[in-house]
Amino acid sequence: MRLACHVATEPVEVALNDWTPLLQAVWGQADGQTPPGPVAVASVQASISTNDPLIPGTVAAASDATGRYQLQAPPGPTGVTVRASGFETYATTVTVVADGTVNQDVGLVRASATLACTVSAASSGNPIANAYVSVIGGLPGPLTHDGSYTVVRIPAGQQVVNVRAEGYKPQQSTLEFVAGQKFSVNFYLDSARPGPPNPHPPT
Repeated sequence: MRLACHVATEPVEVALNDWTPLLQAVWGQADGQTPPGPVAVASVQASISTNDPLIPGTVAAASDATGRYQLQAPPGPTGVTVRASGFETYATTVTVVADGTVNQDVGLVRASATLACTVSAASSGNPIANAYVSVIGGLPGPLTHDGSYTVVRIPAGQQVVNVRAEGYKPQQSTLEFVAGQKFSVNFYLDSARPGPPNPHPPT
């Protein structure tokens, strides 16, 4: 059986005659790109479970400019792993059937960072419940009552983090995010309410 996929430059030919095609398409969502486009030069690896010493344990290929590739695998469950620079690794299991072609699209997600932070009052250090933390392109987590927040899917590079809470002055910071890493930051917000008058004003 031959396994053909939609992400490779040249078909990988394996010296077996009873393998069937597996056709896939690999697409990546570029920032601001709609609809998503093909991902070139993605590394595609198929893991084959077999006790036959004549059958390789893995076969691999790379996608071409149209996101297509071709592999060969014997019938049965086959683990497929797709990697591409700037994207998160994708893994799935497909069932290769005899004398047939399996078609499956793969949507690659751009590699991203995670922000884990706490929001506290600058005056007391106490956590601020129900604050809002946002990063352009990131997905904010649920509001919490202990001042801890998580933002996921943050694009790599410099990003502006906005923090606000009712009764406090908003805060904005620019942070450098690295794909695949988790960043921990503590934010301290000043009260938006005027404090008590100074009993000893400067003269």
